[in-house]
Amino acid sequence: GEYEPLKGRALETLHRSTHILTTMAPIADFSRDPVLEFHRQDIESKCRSLKWVGYLSTTSVYGDHQGDWVTEDSETRVSEADPATFRLQAEEAWLSLTRVVPAHVFRLSGIYGPGRSALDSVRKSAILSLLDTGGAGVKSG
Repeated sequence: GEYEPLKGRALETLHRSTHILTTMAPIADFSRDPVLEFHRQDIESKCRSLKWVGYLSTTSVYGDHQGDWVTEDSETRVSEADPATFRLQAEEAWLSLTRVVPAHVFRLSGIYGPGRSALDSVRKSAILSLLDTGGAGVKSG
């Protein structure tokens, strides 16, 4: 796809922001964080009220620890061929903003990928509910 920077009101809103929390994943054929690719200079120099930035990453950056416990202090073990490499690079790019504004990375588990969205969770819950009750008490329409 084609990626474009924010424009107009959206860009004005970014410039007035006090906090930024992004979940934007590096896009495979773009291999960079699109928010920073287009708006790093805005964030560093035009977001004068900015107090904090946060990036929601994924625990996949830890790589394979072969069944061992992984904590936030564990080393990252991703190969260059692993798509998690782009996430790790995006984390580093967001953390590099600490010279301008406090930045934090949150590594979340199990929220990305097929079948893991909030709507998928609701569907699974509804199906389990139907199975538990045998369909009794479920209204349609």
